[in-house]
Amino acid sequence: MLLVFILIITYVFISGNLKQILDETFLPWLFEFYYSYKETGEFATASSDHLINQMYYSLPNETLLFGDGKYSNSDGSYYGHTDAGYMRNVLFYGVGGVIFLIIFQMKLIHNLFKNQNSPKLFLIVVFLTLLVLHIKGDVLMHTPLVSVMFGAIVLGDFKKLKEL
Repeated sequence: MLLVFILIITYVFISGNLKQILDETFLPWLFEFYYSYKETGEFATASSDHLINQMYYSLPNETLLFGDGKYSNSDGSYYGHTDAGYMRNVLFYGVGGVIFLIIFQMKLIHNLFKNQNSPKLFLIVVFLTLLVLHIKGDVLMHTPLVSVMFGAIVLGDFKKLKEL
């Protein structure tokens, strides 16, 4: 709340040129989904439209079932020219592999936090957040930052246990 208050006060007192840049460039980019909703009645952004319309596409049944076993092209680009998380996983593993990946991530979260006093709602929110983030990029069981965050949460709970 304090940060929001400071940002609002700062915005009120900045010079006209900087305020104009913020109003015409930064805020429309930051709140593109809201401006789109006001104009069209739909929550959409150029990035989300590109993601849905170009990064996810139909695949042959064989690829859907078994994947192609390829994660990148020989030139280093993404296989299938997509960086969308679920799409990359389906291209590599097939649907069965994606289901396994989701179950494995769910079990990992459950096992990391089962001996701690983490509320079930927290675990559900963490898991659902990862599932949503995976739409955009390869997050499940892949992103090092997610592992670091889990480690920090677990270590924080271990510190609390030592104090008992």
